[in-house]
Amino acid sequence: MGELEPALAGAILLTVRWFIALRLQPHWSLALGRAWWLVALGIAVGVAASADGAVVLPASPGGWVIALLGEAALGAGLGVLASLPAYALIGGAAASAAALRTAPAPLVRACVSAALVAALGLGLHHPALLVLRDQTAVLPPGRPDAWLPELSGLLPNVVVQLDAMLVVALTLATPVLLTVVMVRSVVAVVGTGPEVAKPFSDAVGPALATLAALVAFAAAWSVYPVGWARAAVAVG
Repeated sequence: MGELEPALAGAILLTVRWFIALRLQPHWSLALGRAWWLVALGIAVGVAASADGAVVLPASPGGWVIALLGEAALGAGLGVLASLPAYALIGGAAASAAALRTAPAPLVRACVSAALVAALGLGLHHPALLVLRDQTAVLPPGRPDAWLPELSGLLPNVVVQLDAMLVVALTLATPVLLTVVMVRSVVAVVGTGPEVAKPFSDAVGPALATLAALVAFAAAWSVYPVGWARAAVAVG
């Protein structure tokens, strides 16, 4: 493999890095299922092919093994860090499902899918793709020895970005939970009224709570789309 062109070698190494990082994103895996394997591979290949960076070709099979293992480890580390907001989103959706006393899987999948559609609609994937493409200048492929000096400046920036995305993800669950609490409280109060009110509130209450939660979820995205977009990319 030592005879490969530098551009092709760099693309192979970056594909390994980004495929592992993307494959670890739970929200996309939840929304797309097994198809996410192919989608993640396609994105990784596309980003790797468009990236520029200095590549040092491994001189031996052992050097290739070390380079590939280094890329896999880096991809796994970056993937785990980037997946934290997604786990917060999934946890918030699961908490909403628990509050609604409904089966968690369909509601969590619906919430995650709605969040992904909204994020794509707002163009929040553009900064992420630019980061994937351009950060090869900071973490060049196949050169684990060049990564460590740069990590001191990279990690604080990653923490800032993750903090902004975590705020967005956790905020997504808040209006749903508050709306459910309010609706269920009102329904409970109504159920303490005349004798006919309790069966009515028991029958209609869950449906009202579910409808209100979905409306609150959609409103959270539609009311302040610019603010959410800015928070997600930590600008403004």
